[in-house]
Amino acid sequence: MIYGFPGKEATWYENPKGREGHWQRHVIFSVVDNESPDLPISPETGNPRWFAAQRLRWLCEADWKNPGAPWTFHPISPKGDYQRFTHGLGYGDINGDGRVDIVEKDGWWEQPASLANDPVWTKHPFTFGSGGAQC
Repeated sequence: MIYGFPGKEATWYENPKGREGHWQRHVIFSVVDNESPDLPISPETGNPRWFAAQRLRWLCEADWKNPGAPWTFHPISPKGDYQRFTHGLGYGDINGDGRVDIVEKDGWWEQPASLANDPVWTKHPFTFGSGGAQC
């Protein structure tokens, strides 16, 4: 994955697997904010999911049967004051339920039991610090 600068697109390049020519470029998402998005492996699927921000927290998932297609967007939070250079993002199973939660400097977002219909995740306010790149 290539993510060069907040406010720009994120892409990945497909290995030509022995064919002549350049690696094919694929767009994951057209505009990504946040200085340090994360790409953890989903414990549910074993595939990477991408967490970032763009006026709200979100995750993107690939269709692994067609990984060259744009990834699917899923909101995590309502719109907030996130901006291009928002600092502090991490992930982990904070409450021990086996699901990946999102951590930011002002609290953590609890992943619901089901992601069907894109529910807003529950925010648990907590002051972890003043920012930083990865949490």
